[in-house]
Amino acid sequence: MTCIVAIIDNEKIIMGADSCASDENCSYVISQNTKIFQKDEMFIGCANSFRIINIIEHCFTPSVIPSKMTAGKYIVSSFVPELRQTLEDQKIDVSSEDMGLNLLVGIQNCIFEIQNDFSVITMPAYGASIGSGSDVARGSLFTSWNMPMTGSERVLKALEAAEASIATVRRPFNILEVK
Repeated sequence: MTCIVAIIDNEKIIMGADSCASDENCSYVISQNTKIFQKDEMFIGCANSFRIINIIEHCFTPSVIPSKMTAGKYIVSSFVPELRQTLEDQKIDVSSEDMGLNLLVGIQNCIFEIQNDFSVITMPAYGASIGSGSDVARGSLFTSWNMPMTGSERVLKALEAAEASIATVRRPFNILEVK
């Protein structure tokens, strides 16, 4: 379980994640693996399966977004098919409901959630969150939306709120920023 948080602040994508790796019994370890990383001009945050996280971080090379294509069209028409192919190449059964895919992708001042069935959701302006701590973190993002805080402070507060309420969200937190 986990908590991944992403916002856009002053044309900057900020993404944060906890470090907890847990099972269905809420047993956990603090993982040295990162759940968020940068691939060229985008951030990717992964919840659920560490196998999926490993593949996306080390085997997946998304194409560059064409200059005249919107981020939404790119995610649906290029990114998702390329991701699906990479997962299939790594012997992941992409038709399985138990595949363990749940991503946040931040690119060109947009944040998208990619769900287990590869559906794409454009996330709201106040920010996005996935994982076991997502409901608490999303509430924090909404209530801090127009408050006098930096984007990094908002992401940190959302992660802290999730950690305070959800047993499977734990420090240390990792926060990345990209313009």
